[in-house]
Amino acid sequence: TCVEVDGRFSFRTDANTRLKVINLMVAEGGSLEVGTVARPVAAGVTAEIVIADQAPDPAIDPAQLGTGVEGLGRVRMHGATKTPTFARLAEEPLAGQTTLTFEQPVTSWKAGDHIVIPDTRQLREGERGVRFLSQDDSLRIVGVSGRQVTLSVPLKRDHKGARTPEGTLEFLPHVGNLSRNVIVRSENPAGVRGHMIFMARADVDLRYVEVREMGRTRMGVLASA
Repeated sequence: TCVEVDGRFSFRTDANTRLKVINLMVAEGGSLEVGTVARPVAAGVTAEIVIADQAPDPAIDPAQLGTGVEGLGRVRMHGATKTPTFARLAEEPLAGQTTLTFEQPVTSWKAGDHIVIPDTRQLREGERGVRFLSQDDSLRIVGVSGRQVTLSVPLKRDHKGARTPEGTLEFLPHVGNLSRNVIVRSENPAGVRGHMIFMARADVDLRYVEVREMGRTRMGVLASA
């Protein structure tokens, strides 16, 4: 199924919704709304746009622009607010720990959320460029109580803060909450991946949206057939 939006196409913000589509094009006079600033998709429900695992048809799409979301008009997507999106820790997270303590309460974080603690090492010779191997920790929350978050599994690595030359701890890392309830994703990341492109005079505002396992390898034609 391919959808071209010439008028107004809006998702409900108070119920779970999902649109599976090969191609979704918002024409110059069209408007796509998956939540707005005034009325975001409510916490506790999910809105998904799923790009089907189907190769472009060269007979109808010789430029192979389709298989994704193309915006030439007005596009609004707004999920439930995560407060905060990034939160600074109050203590250094070390390998083996199952809890994190933050400077401030993480008011809208909840069990099941996906968080990431970045690699905080000072890289040495031989660890940069093509030799770089990330030591991020990607984790799930199982509980939140004020400033403390309980993790589903222990940390695999240390994520130490930054110190002065004298060894005094000066900065602690942030943790990012990546969970969103508005999701644009490929049906099959190992198959035909979807993409998003906004062009012409597109009017685009995306907030608290997860774009998952999307993206093309290049802008031009992907296959000679």
